[in-house]
Amino acid sequence: CGMIGKGERSQAVKDAVVRNGGIYLCAIGGAGALASKAIIKSEVIAYDDLGCESVKRFTIEKFPLFVAIDTNGGSIFKK
Repeated sequence: CGMIGKGERSQAVKDAVVRNGGIYLCAIGGAGALASKAIIKSEVIAYDDLGCESVKRFTIEKFPLFVAIDTNGGSIFKK
């Protein structure tokens, strides 16, 4: 389980990432057009009625992201 964003997350979100064995991936702001080229397939898996806010499964290749919060709570945002 993972999520993609562009900035730091609250402590509650960090705790949820660790508790659920997930990761938080960061994208470079303003690079959406570049990132979209890495999506090979997109499939709506839930909440189709929400349009662009639906839950999707992507098949990606060479997606320009980096791990910001890992499954152990390690974070690039720690000072």
